[in-house]
Amino acid sequence: VKEALIASIFGLSAIVDVYVLTLLMATYFVNPIAGSISTPLTVSLRRFEKSGKHWAQTVIVTKTMSFCLLIMIVIALLSGVASANFSNFEQFFQSENVKIAGLHKYMLLIGLFSAFAILADSVLAAQSRFGLQSSIKLCVPFTIILSCFFAPTNFLIEALFIGTIVGYFIESLASAICIRRLLTLPTIHNIFRFDFEFNQLLRQWPALAASGLVMSACLVVDQTMAVLAGEGAVAV
Repeated sequence: VKEALIASIFGLSAIVDVYVLTLLMATYFVNPIAGSISTPLTVSLRRFEKSGKHWAQTVIVTKTMSFCLLIMIVIALLSGVASANFSNFEQFFQSENVKIAGLHKYMLLIGLFSAFAILADSVLAAQSRFGLQSSIKLCVPFTIILSCFFAPTNFLIEALFIGTIVGYFIESLASAICIRRLLTLPTIHNIFRFDFEFNQLLRQWPALAASGLVMSACLVVDQTMAVLAGEGAVAV
């Protein structure tokens, strides 16, 4: 429904190209960082559930969330510095017919919220709450549809991005509420305290993250080359 609505409003245009490229780059580090660790996290949580180690579930979820979000915040800060010092940073994602102010801020928010949502999704999968897991994923399409439907004609592109950000925020908030029993307030001591299970999880992460980076890079190259084909090519 979301894709059909966007296609009916914008068609194959530069606006959709900018949106697709921005979303792609906003989530470029999300899959290697959060997505790659989500699978072993689910496996660990299932193992703890069977053995009755509920305290271990809380520790590993909190440490994993803190670890991934800390990396994403560092990347967000570096991206902000890059956009502030290199004038052509945002121009890469825009065209002659589409100019959006503060595009890098949209990218950073989408990246942070989607990273949390992916990790929370893996926790729900470990708890076998598949119905709830699928329902929460409807937040982004729903908010995009609402924002584009009620937005003035001259603010449709902004509404598209705002709807995406709000959707990821609601998805993250709803996920956090659903897994609140496994989340504790992270402190410096808790984050850096040695935990055998979390260290085992981290040992699997570099190889998975490297694979995710390669796959994300291939997709970025494909879409970047599509830009050369003219407006609408990325959307296709």
